[in-house]
Formats: sequence, C-alpha cells, structure tokens
Amino acid sequence: MAAYRIRTYKEEDHKTVCEVLTLGIREHISPLFKYALKLPRARLFLLTVPFALFVAFESLLLSTSSVVMFLAFVWYGSSQVLNSYLYRYLREDISDIEHSYLQKKGACFWVAESNGEVAGFVAADLKGEKKMELQRMYVSKKHRLQGIGKALCQVVINFAREQGCEAVVLETSIVQYAGQKLYERMGFKRTNSYVSPIFFSKLLHFVMMGYTYDIPNTV
Repeated sequence: MAAYRIRTYKEEDHKTVCEVLTLGIREHISPLFKYALKLPRARLFLLTVPFALFVAFESLLLSTSSVVMFLAFVWYGSSQVLNSYLYRYLREDISDIEHSYLQKKGACFWVAESNGEVAGFVAADLKGEKKMELQRMYVSKKHRLQGIGKALCQVVINFAREQGCEAVVLETSIVQYAGQKLYERMGFKRTNSYVSPIFFSKLLHFVMMGYTYDIPNTV
C-alpha cells in the first residue's frame, strides 16, 4: 500500500508548495554549474587564460585569481538562470493556484500527501484543443524514490485522457536528469529543444527540452 495519497490542492498547502518548489529548483544550481564548466568555451578559458596571465605577468596570484573569479561568475550565472524561473513561477501561477488552475476549465493542481504533509505536486493545463501540458512537477527530497513522481505524472495523463486530449506535453531542463529518466520511462519522447535568449541562459547554454506523450486511442 502506498505511503502517500494524491489529492486536489487546498489553500493551506500553499506555503509548503512554495517551499518544495524553491528547494526543487535551486538544487539544480550545482548541476548547472558543473554542466557549464564542461562546455568547450569554459574549458578553453580555464586552459588558456590563467596560463597566459602567468606568462605575461609572472604572477601566480593573478593567474589563480582569474580562475576563482571565473568560477564565481559561472556560479552566479547558474543561480541567476534557475532563480529567474523560480521567481517567475512564484510571481505568476503559483501566487494564486486556485485562480491559475482550479478555477480554470481544463486545468488542475494536485498534491501528493505523505504523513500529513505535502510531499510533491503537479499541475496540468490545456495547451490548445488536444494537448495537455504537465507543469510544475516537484517532489521533496526526503520523499523521493517512493514512486510519487510516477504517480503524479500518471494523474496528469489520466486527466488529459478524460479531457479528450491526444497528447501530454512538457518541458524540462538539460540538468534535470532524474526528471528526464522518469518521463522517458513513462513513454514520453523528446521532441524539441531550445536555449532561452536570456543572457546567462545563452552563455551557459541552458537547454530546455520538450517531451510529448501520445495518449493511446482506446476506441
């Protein structure tokens, strides 16, 4: 028997939803930082600039400082990218979940409850006439590996089917590795990718990937 239950969002869940969302997004700052350091442009900088400074000025301090400043810059950029999404979500739909989802036709917001607390959540909203978009799916760290993410994902698929949709679509980032694996196990297929035109997103090559799940025709 599952140690959690999935139910519709209630107003008293709001504080915990915001906390789980904040931690869930910010935990990807470190993976993005590591991802960015593996980019060819970052490796080129680390391999050439500190050495060039040392040769030109014969200063180990200057050479080391350039590395430290570069790492700090990449960390700052990673934080800016992830925080921009967090603040947008908190300012827009998450600020009033009742209005954004529960009072809107073809949309809903569910939470997974475990031992009386919100362990995770997911939202769904119509995108066009025949597509349902899976949004804002996060599971708190201490409640992972319990099948909650899979269950939340299935709730959206079932809801989309009830609404007469032909597919469920979603977006996830290049550094949300666990999410990518979950969606692919659920039958989602990667369909597109893009990099946001925002400065730090372009600089760090922060890729957003689109996935689609085609709902089987049972007729």
